[in-house]
Amino acid sequence: MSYQMQRMVLVALVVGLGQPVVAAAQTPSKAQLQSEVERLQRELDVLKAQLARSHPQTQPTTISGQKLAHTPPTQTGTVAAKKKKPRSTSALTIGGGLVTEYQYQRPDNTGGHLILDYLDLNVHGYYGKHWTYAADERFSTVNIKNHAYLHYGWFAYNFGKRYQQQQIKFGLFHEPFGNLPYGYDSFWGSLAYYAGFTDHQGAGVGYRLQDGPWQVNLAAFKNDNLGQPSTYAGGVPTDGYHSDNGGAVRLAYHWRGNARDHHAVFSVAAKGGQLQAGDRQGSRWAVTAAMDGTWGPWNLKLQAVDYAYNVPRDAGYGGMLLPRSSIIAENYGFAYHMPAKGQLYGVSLKRSFPVRWGPVHTVSLYDDYGYLHVATAGGFNVGSVANPHRVGDVQLNVAGVEFAANPVYIWADVISGRNAAMAFDGPDDGAWHTRFNLAIGAYFDGTIKN
Repeated sequence: MSYQMQRMVLVALVVGLGQPVVAAAQTPSKAQLQSEVERLQRELDVLKAQLARSHPQTQPTTISGQKLAHTPPTQTGTVAAKKKKPRSTSALTIGGGLVTEYQYQRPDNTGGHLILDYLDLNVHGYYGKHWTYAADERFSTVNIKNHAYLHYGWFAYNFGKRYQQQQIKFGLFHEPFGNLPYGYDSFWGSLAYYAGFTDHQGAGVGYRLQDGPWQVNLAAFKNDNLGQPSTYAGGVPTDGYHSDNGGAVRLAYHWRGNARDHHAVFSVAAKGGQLQAGDRQGSRWAVTAAMDGTWGPWNLKLQAVDYAYNVPRDAGYGGMLLPRSSIIAENYGFAYHMPAKGQLYGVSLKRSFPVRWGPVHTVSLYDDYGYLHVATAGGFNVGSVANPHRVGDVQLNVAGVEFAANPVYIWADVISGRNAAMAFDGPDDGAWHTRFNLAIGAYFDGTIKN
């Protein structure tokens, strides 16, 4: 018998049992009535059993106190969801690190030098749903000319929808230019870093829009040193030169491959502003195209830059005319010459290997190469203002290996350069010079939540 037919019979029986007796003359005997009622009740029980077998959700949830394997949905609603722990309204992460270096450069008959690179202290955190902040200060009486500098320090307001995140940032932070946050793999850094075209900070306000794979950054900077005599960033104009009232814009596309560890970022960017050159006001600009891609254990970074520092004619400083083919920049407080105009090309390649060597879990081989073509005729001025000489194009290559044993990291770099005094690799004399650097860093952090 079908389910619909069973249901109609059941309804008819129930209705029939509920009809009143219409006349005494038509009423059967008490025994007959009782027998008929018992028969109908048995049929009703059989139909109920058949319905129960055809549709198990009509079964009760327990039998003699034992819960059935199938539990039907209730008419009063679903089971109350487990309460989630509310997100902390604020969190503060306090961290830092200690980095030492062994350096050797010919002709050094002492066997090299062991120095303190820096002691680092930093904080990162958030407050409520929208505010984030970070700051990092580094100290050294050996490797920083003025003993300390603020690496970065900013706070930001974050807002937007799920697939469209936005941020407004204030303080000293990365310029949106080139590969972010770093455009190199070595500890020593790349030529683009020393020239100021990657891993470079500025003081001002920035805006970021992340819309799916697209990212747009806009920023306005008053300067790139926050008034500090020493800076982390390379390529910061100094000693008669100063950057002012600049801005930057960057457009990036984030590509995700089919594999989890296949991804890349393609970007184009431009920046510019004023250049104070002695007693005159000049200008500066730069444009770049960059790529940072990872395919499994391989990582490749590419960058091309075209730039110019337009030093005005007859600009004077310290009673002498400033050359127009070069400017003086600094890193860690140490000054060097760099071409005022040029085209820079950089490539970085890294291969990582997972290992189990005691605490060492990853070993990475890398190479950072940069070539800077000088765009001023006859090269660029180096040496003192009173006794200058000119040299040609710049090359720098940093090859090395990194051992990761979190929280300890070791980098061994071989640095070779030509006219690369800006990377502290010998004089700008047209010859190749090489140095060796071994850096050991230990890092720590801890988080406090409210």
